[in-house]
Amino acid sequence: MTRIAVVTLLGLLASGLPAEATEDALGQNLVRQLSCLNDPDATVALLHLEKTGRIGDNDGDRNDGETCWFMKPALKIEGVVFTRICATADDDALMVEMFPKFYYRGPGRPNGRLMRLTSKASVPALRSWAKKVLGNGPYEVGSSGREDDEKGISCAASSRRQ
Repeated sequence: MTRIAVVTLLGLLASGLPAEATEDALGQNLVRQLSCLNDPDATVALLHLEKTGRIGDNDGDRNDGETCWFMKPALKIEGVVFTRICATADDDALMVEMFPKFYYRGPGRPNGRLMRLTSKASVPALRSWAKKVLGNGPYEVGSSGREDDEKGISCAASSRRQ
């Protein structure tokens, strides 16, 4: 199923479809990642955001194996505006080698696979959105730990195994 989603998104990127269609495909891809039905992999979404100039080459904020980018413009999915995308894949040396702009190995123990979207919406609003759009989880909703007014929805591979 994930491979089909990746192929679909890559096909849309290459097809020259209107921006609205690729925006919908990006949103659908991110919803699948956040729903936590499988281990998250933000690579295709990050490649799309980089290709379309929505995240820059060097504007990622790196902290303890996780990299976050402000999306310009912010991304609206099902009524909620998300301002930043964060990702890790520091447990996979090949991913770190193949995509050094996106992933890196921080100090200490690896974080593993994680994808997070952040928003200025309240935690109750994000929980309501997540329940409606993502289902029951095991995603996590709460403070993003980056900025005081930022809240986040994340899927971590480690959360799926608990």
